[in-house]
Formats: sequence, structure tokens, C-alpha cells
Amino acid sequence: IRDRDVTGVQTVLFRSVSNYAQNIGKLVASPNPASSQITVDYSINDANENLTLTVKNLLGAVVYSSNLIAATGKIAINTSDFIDGIYFISILSNNMPVNSKKLVIRH
Repeated sequence: IRDRDVTGVQTVLFRSVSNYAQNIGKLVASPNPASSQITVDYSINDANENLTLTVKNLLGAVVYSSNLIAATGKIAINTSDFIDGIYFISILSNNMPVNSKKLVIRH
């Protein structure tokens, strides 16, 4: 994380590995490979963060995004309009990735 103080001096802050590991929790997408729909089962250990679930294609384009209301839950995603290929499902906490899984779409 980069920040500048009022004098213009840049400060670089690093999220520690232990803080990262504490937030990971669980992220499971099934079925995988999928064709028409997946269910994402997630649990993030730090419930005090702004959480977002995203699905990105291999080019990094977001093809699905949803704000998560709770730190634990299940969400169904319609994948019938996704092109066959490999995607990455991620949970973001304050726009920082805390967990990610590979998803394969085959119609």
C-alpha cells in the first residue's frame, strides 16, 4: 500500500503475511468445471472489512462482481453467458485480494 504524507514523502506499507493468512478463510466454487451455474461457498475470518466477490477472465477483465453482505455465505452465479475458459474467483477485502480460486467453464 502506498501513501504520501503532506511533504510528498512516499511511504510504503506492507500487509504482513500473518494478517493475510488470518483473513483467508474458505472459498469453494462448485461444480468446477461448470457450465450454467456455480455456487460459491465462502467464509472470511475478518468480518469487519468491506467484502467483494469478483470473477475475472484470464485477461483480468471483471465478468462478475458482487458486494458481500456477510463474511460467511453462499452465492449462486449464472455462468451460462461466460465463454468457455479459465476464470479466477476472488474475495476482496477493502479492494485487496484475500483469497482466490481457479474456475473452469465448459459448455
